[in-house]
Amino acid sequence: MIIGHDRIVKFFDNAIKNGGIGHAYCLVGSHGIGKRTLANYISAQLLQTEASKLHTNPDYYYLERATDEKTGKLKKEISVKQARDLRERLHSSSWLGAGQAVIIDEAELLNTEASNALLKILEEPPKKSIIFLLTTDDNLLLPTIRSRCQTFYLSFVSDAEIGESLKTLGADEHTAGEIVKMAWGRPGRAIEAFNDILVRQNYRDEITRVRNLISQPFYGKVAALEDLFGKKDEDHISKRDQWKAVLDIWQMEFRNILFGKSDWAKKFTQTQIVTILDKIKLAQDLMGKNINPRLIIEEILFKF
Repeated sequence: MIIGHDRIVKFFDNAIKNGGIGHAYCLVGSHGIGKRTLANYISAQLLQTEASKLHTNPDYYYLERATDEKTGKLKKEISVKQARDLRERLHSSSWLGAGQAVIIDEAELLNTEASNALLKILEEPPKKSIIFLLTTDDNLLLPTIRSRCQTFYLSFVSDAEIGESLKTLGADEHTAGEIVKMAWGRPGRAIEAFNDILVRQNYRDEITRVRNLISQPFYGKVAALEDLFGKKDEDHISKRDQWKAVLDIWQMEFRNILFGKSDWAKKFTQTQIVTILDKIKLAQDLMGKNINPRLIIEEILFKF
């Protein structure tokens, strides 16, 4: 189910109908905005199948970070081996004759060698193939890769449209309203919360936690987050995905305050809230680098 992005959907519907589809597209937008859902929708049309059956289609390839066999955790980057395997696969003929569709998720995590291998694919694209690069920031891609893709920026979807779509799926008025508030214009986030009550409970828990941080001294703030920091000898990389999810909730809540959708933090001026949001955004960016999460978060806490 696609919620919002009507202009982009219409563009691809017309391109497919008129035979004007390109070979490479870059879909840019926040986590949960609907990039993969849109790419799957288009891929299903091109491969003449249903989106729900794509994972069983031999002409569909979804590329993402691999899992480290030793640690069981996702690797930090998309490797050159993955990109080369993709190139080899695309140079084979379509199994079912309708063409081939590739989705590269978190394309900004392609390492340098993988990016160069992908560039070779884009320079000489196989016939009847389409490649979607999904990213939160296209500026992190090689300029030569960006120049070979047609780029679409997915904007936030209105609360009203998300709310009505949730009701169509069976959500009651209260549940739809709660999910809309935590989705912040991102349909994927809304669907995830609708399908999993634990997502909604985690959101409530984190909102309670961040509100309680405000009235505590600095050492109390750090102590309240100790379960997220982990032990000193623990692999900090394993905590980063968890921190990204927490920071996402903090960001949404302070945006709600900024735009008058929540008023529990009246002690802050708008300038202070904007400063906190800037620190959260910086922390989200730094979580992908080799920096101890504790140092990143403490920088935000000084602004609370």
